Amino acid sequence: MLQSNIQTYIEKEMNVQGQSLSLYQEEKEYALQKELVPQNLMIEEKEASLRFKDSYIERVDKESDELIAEESPLSFLDTPISYLKEHRSEFLYIESKWFEFIKLDGCSFEVDDVFGTYKVLTGLHMQKNSVLY
Repeated sequence: MLQSNIQTYIEKEMNVQGQSLSLYQEEKEYALQKELVPQNLMIEEKEASLRFKDSYIERVDKESDELIAEESPLSFLDTPISYLKEHRSEFLYIESKWFEFIKLDGCSFEVDDVFGTYKVLTGLHMQKNSVLY
């Protein structure tokens, strides 16, 4: 699944960019390891901090599920994860086009009220009848 998703992405990018290709470090390493790019193709590495610049981020109240604020990805993603420990009544909900590579709808981040540990909940793109055991 991941290999075919990345291969499709690379083919689209090659159609747009021609003989050069811009990939993030992780995709570049994976593509080279799996030999998904032609040998003569020049691969440029994209700036990692820009990957989630188009993400959708919400801060939400845990008890009421009411929206507190929509956050700007470029500024909020620089906030330390300890923000959640300081604001235990909130959780973060994030959507990104990059989640589609691994078949996620979105994910939420919060701090567990009992144990004080970080929790990440994800929504998977799966049909109900394809439950894994």
